[in-house]
Amino acid sequence: LVSYDIKFSCGTWSYTTSRITVGSTDQQTFNTYAIPTEVANQITSAKSATATCTIKTYSTTTGSTSLGTSSATFTITVPNNDTYRPTANLAITATGAFNSYNLTNVTSFAYNCSGSSSTYGASISKYELTVKDSSGAIIASGGSATGTINPITTATTLTFSLTVTDSRGYKNASPVTATKVITAYNKPTIKSFTVTRGTGTVTSVTSCTNWQVNESGGGVAQVKYATSYTTLGTSNTLTCQILVNGGSATTVAEGSNKTAYFNNGGSMYATDTSYTFTLKIYDTVSGSSNATTMSAVLSSARFPLDFMANAAG
Repeated sequence: LVSYDIKFSCGTWSYTTSRITVGSTDQQTFNTYAIPTEVANQITSAKSATATCTIKTYSTTTGSTSLGTSSATFTITVPNNDTYRPTANLAITATGAFNSYNLTNVTSFAYNCSGSSSTYGASISKYELTVKDSSGAIIASGGSATGTINPITTATTLTFSLTVTDSRGYKNASPVTATKVITAYNKPTIKSFTVTRGTGTVTSVTSCTNWQVNESGGGVAQVKYATSYTTLGTSNTLTCQILVNGGSATTVAEGSNKTAYFNNGGSMYATDTSYTFTLKIYDTVSGSSNATTMSAVLSSARFPLDFMANAAG
């Protein structure tokens, strides 16, 4: 009886069967060996590779005397299935988000795809990231593992979609997606701001309806203003402050049609002096360092008269 063994090899991998004994030298069929998944480690930059099958024949069932070898090549293909496909991973970080809100003109995004992975020795060779808005329009795309998306100017929902390709040429089974809702936000605005004087007798700074003069010639200043801001539910609040000649700030109520009265700490505002009133507003989102301001002058109530020498004018 003769015997033989079969050696399969691909790259640095090889496997040799145990001695196989046959009862004749007629044609034999060997189909009991399955190529293991580890062979994919030898095929990292292509979908398939050439392997070699070598049969060595012996004169006896256990002896070492060889009657010769015969070799043939065959193709091993790495299957395109979940065992061998790459896995895409998409991490998104928001900068400038407020509570749970991603804001127009404020929030930017950084994406990181480097957590994507491949199998059996392959590597990620290509990243395909697209970002679409609610209409389906592509507003950004990238081919790198990391990148940034600048703040969006209109309210929408962004859909991030990532596909990766490995060095074999296989892609992840379906794109990895993530969504980010963009909420409309506008920086606080001052719609109007005025300060005026009037005449009368002071009764109450908080209850008077106009600027009023006290007996010493000073008076109350009446401030009218209108503001607007994005409330973001109840998360965002607006701070309104009045400063006189750049002095300390006095907090006043916000609103679309507001009136406030000032009496210069009880000393009233002299009629022969002008004062600069400044309205400063900022919300929780923007902070005081990004405040919006508007100034108005409480003008002097006195003006000069010029009389001609002959009293004619």
